[in-house]
Amino acid sequence: MTNLNCVVIHLHRPISKPNAQFLTLYHCVSTGDRLGLVDVHVYPWFERFPVIRYLSKLAGHEYDPLPVASFPNLTAWAERMEALPEVKETMLPREWHMEFMMKLRARQPEYDIGLNADSAKL
Repeated sequence: MTNLNCVVIHLHRPISKPNAQFLTLYHCVSTGDRLGLVDVHVYPWFERFPVIRYLSKLAGHEYDPLPVASFPNLTAWAERMEALPEVKETMLPREWHMEFMMKLRARQPEYDIGLNADSAKL
């Protein structure tokens, strides 16, 4: 099991509660029925998953960091998050994620992708 799988399993537990729509912290007052700080901080990592899937196929692997069969509630949460207008407005383009991952793979990561005036999205 990879470290990423351990994180996904850890995140899957709180959202497995009946009627929970969003992530919650353990022993937290939130019932999971509204967007919270945990959702906002965790979701950007999920933006990378489609790129990870694509690049793994290019490399001859079939790696899915979030298999629906194993994590149906967490997958549904990610889809709900992506549908929120606030998330849509602030998502980084997949091309930027792809560019970053390709450069990271070549051991030349560019941490400032999207910060120059030519590629500024906002």
